[in-house]
Amino acid sequence: MPEVDGRGGSRECIGSHADHTGHTDHTDRRNSSTGRSDSSRGRGDSGVDGWPVRWAVVGPATARALRAAGVEPKLVAAENSAVGMLAEWPDAHASTFGGLDVGTGTGSSSPSSTRVLLPLGDLAEPTLERGLTELGYTPVRVTAYRTVSHPAPPEVVADWAAGRIDLVVLTSGSVAREVARQLGPRADVLAVAIGEPTRRAAEGTGQAVAAVATGASDDALFSAIIDAAALLPTTLPEDP
Repeated sequence: MPEVDGRGGSRECIGSHADHTGHTDHTDRRNSSTGRSDSSRGRGDSGVDGWPVRWAVVGPATARALRAAGVEPKLVAAENSAVGMLAEWPDAHASTFGGLDVGTGTGSSSPSSTRVLLPLGDLAEPTLERGLTELGYTPVRVTAYRTVSHPAPPEVVADWAAGRIDLVVLTSGSVAREVARQLGPRADVLAVAIGEPTRRAAEGTGQAVAAVATGASDDALFSAIIDAAALLPTTLPEDP
């Protein structure tokens, strides 16, 4: 099954964290594509030459990680996906971002473009990159981590083939694709997806998605598992 290989991360992404969806993003209005500014060392909105750095995150897990490092995110997407981030992201010509004035700066020159550093997984779709371009930004994509596939344990393969598994929890699109590739879709196994992108990936491989978590959190995922479990057939014990 997929596993994150942190060795593939870019130097520009040090200190970034990803939610289950694999997106971690921050906005940078400087004449530089690197995100290793003062804010990445826990000084919040400090930037270079007076231009602040604003951080946007895909969900609460990333927000907690940033706050633990002394950085307050300016945008936390309500829907934990690239589509959700784009729905809340302001136009590049907006005067504010997360309550910060982005129309003026104290530096000696104005930025030539509104750059957004996108530390993403190697398998991430270009949804966010394309959407930000349409909003007037200049996205700079770097690979923050790589997904490495490992074989499922033999006992899991055997249980799956014998029909002894009722539910499968899919925590990313890559996990959904690996389940289909290694185990094969089964009509009698209900899938629980952590978000809409994972649901689409699972359904694209022929898996039956019974429930989708309302957010990228353990509580939301557990609630979705309970909802899916309620759809399973119940077998009553026979009378003696």
